[in-house]
Amino acid sequence: MLKSVLAVAACLAALSFAVARSVEGGERRPEQAAASAPAPDYDRELFFAVLEGLYSDALSNETVDALTATDPEHGYPANFVWACPVCMPAYRAFLTYRARPHFDWIKGDQDFGPGLDELTLARLTQGAIETRQQELMKLVERWLARRLAAQRLTPDERAAWKLEMEIRRKKGMALLESYKSNGLKGSYARMKACPFCDGANNPFRPEFLDERRDKR
Repeated sequence: MLKSVLAVAACLAALSFAVARSVEGGERRPEQAAASAPAPDYDRELFFAVLEGLYSDALSNETVDALTATDPEHGYPANFVWACPVCMPAYRAFLTYRARPHFDWIKGDQDFGPGLDELTLARLTQGAIETRQQELMKLVERWLARRLAAQRLTPDERAAWKLEMEIRRKKGMALLESYKSNGLKGSYARMKACPFCDGANNPFRPEFLDERRDKR
């Protein structure tokens, strides 16, 4: 009888110790670990998604210069909504790519990709602002989708990304409307949407995901 009592007491003590360690953080369950993981640095992720895309598609310096040119009518980059939380990381990526070094010891192409086709280049640099920004949106959409796919996000992580991009789009559009209401002319007056905000949100559309599955 005494042995049975001691055995039960030992089991209870071990169980209490295990519970205490779990509560104190010594042994966290997987869902606890996921819940306590830090949120992504979305500015950083957007920056690297665009920078990697620029390298992969091997945009020429002339194309980058055309896309980052300042609009003389309002003094901001024509294709980027100034202070927009999606446009600014992308703009920094464009400028960083433009400042990339030239390596004299590399023969042939300096970049990693084949470059954009002639039709896309013409739409990006010579078309009307609506056409140009539609092509920009497609590029950002593809670049961000590629980076997200490489990260193999969980459903919860993907949902967090989706919410963050929606919030950033609202802020970007609010800024654009503010610029318009304050009388800024040029490209801002003709913008119906922010191409970078739309491009960053499109990878989370159900129809976009369906299209990608169909292509596999």
